[in-house]
Amino acid sequence: MSRFSKKIIIEELDEEDIVGLCQNMVQIPSDNPPGDTSDLGSFIKSYIEDHGGEVELYEPKEGIVNILSSTGKGPPHIILNGHLDQFPSEVGEKW
Repeated sequence: MSRFSKKIIIEELDEEDIVGLCQNMVQIPSDNPPGDTSDLGSFIKSYIEDHGGEVELYEPKEGIVNILSSTGKGPPHIILNGHLDQFPSEVGEKW
């Protein structure tokens, strides 16, 4: 059995849930520079766990967080790869 045995029911998320999640995420500072994504990574970890998923956080460099989570088992497989840092929040700020 996979170490990620619980299943997040994506179909149960509605538009309001997704919009609320995005609104909460963009309020957590992760500007690059400096690119510290620790708080955002912790928020996402809690969100997934609150919805029945298991999460592992890796921090290969202080403040730079990678998230690993899985749902379901067997094919088909899809991998989502992205980044947590965001553009500076001030218009015109150099980055």
